[in-house]
Amino acid sequence: TFTFKDLLICGSCGTSFTAEDKYRKRKFRDPKYHVYYHCTKKRDPNCQEPYVTEEKLIKELVRYVNFTSMAHPQMIQYTEKLKFNMEQYKKIRDEILLQQDVDPDKTPFDIREYTKHTLHHGIVPEKREIIKALGGMVYIHNQLVCSAPSR
Repeated sequence: TFTFKDLLICGSCGTSFTAEDKYRKRKFRDPKYHVYYHCTKKRDPNCQEPYVTEEKLIKELVRYVNFTSMAHPQMIQYTEKLKFNMEQYKKIRDEILLQQDVDPDKTPFDIREYTKHTLHHGIVPEKREIIKALGGMVYIHNQLVCSAPSR
């Protein structure tokens, strides 16, 4: 199961993105595992949209959520599942802050912090829920996440 499969749209041709995994052999170390996302090329077999690694995609999604939450907060659709997941994370976060003698009320919590943590360390359903909260129209163009196609 690939985390973001069927949630992303090609910014060049409008087709969905798919994923594949590869093991890169190395001379002196163990093979390195990578997940790549790319256009399915169903509408345009000559689509030039480049592959994007999952690591780069996660960085871009964090950047996109940061921008969206500041510039267009109304675009984020908080589902009940997302609200519940955020509340659970906040409880754990607040407990850790209290153990470190930090007042959790003085440390703001929002979708940006939750997204950064979840996309790096969360489970697949939580990650997918964040993408769904963005309205379901997340485009990838030149390895960047955007809200509209580039056509």
